[in-house]
Amino acid sequence: LVGCAPQVSNTETVLYSKINQGDIILFQGDSITDSSREKEKELPNSSNSMGKGYAFLAASKLLKTLPKENLTIYNRGISGNKVNQLSDRWEKDCLDLQPDVLSIHIGVNDFWHTLTNDYNGTVETYKKDFLKLLERTQSNFPKIKLIIGEPFVVLGGTSIDTEAWIPTFRSYQKAAADIARQMGAI
Repeated sequence: LVGCAPQVSNTETVLYSKINQGDIILFQGDSITDSSREKEKELPNSSNSMGKGYAFLAASKLLKTLPKENLTIYNRGISGNKVNQLSDRWEKDCLDLQPDVLSIHIGVNDFWHTLTNDYNGTVETYKKDFLKLLERTQSNFPKIKLIIGEPFVVLGGTSIDTEAWIPTFRSYQKAAADIARQMGAI
């Protein structure tokens, strides 16, 4: 029947083709990833530990679509984090989990905190620190599959002053896209 087959995007097709049986998938990043997840137990494949956002939606879809793959999926996003804070907790919240697939969405706070929290980072700092983190990860797991999420904002929100954010924030988006290309990430 036309229209009854599940719709799968090109990105999903690429991702599914890269997932192997028994893979460990890790979502990392800031509040967009955290999305109110429980942080005490941090259980894999647990709806509470996935939060209420894209990590939950993606994990749910992966577990439903690929049940025979026996995937283990974690969310270790923490609201407010910048790349340097990911680096500070990387051993426990990434390397110890030994992920096969790593999805990172980070960058909003690397810019936003320069406006609100006396943070002196720059887009160059963001790019340098992010590349260093990914290189560290690849040196531990040479076959890791990377997914880099481009930081984004919703204009018109209470935290976003369009004049203060744009066009500077676009340089962080471009940096994330450049890093993804450089690292061979999705």
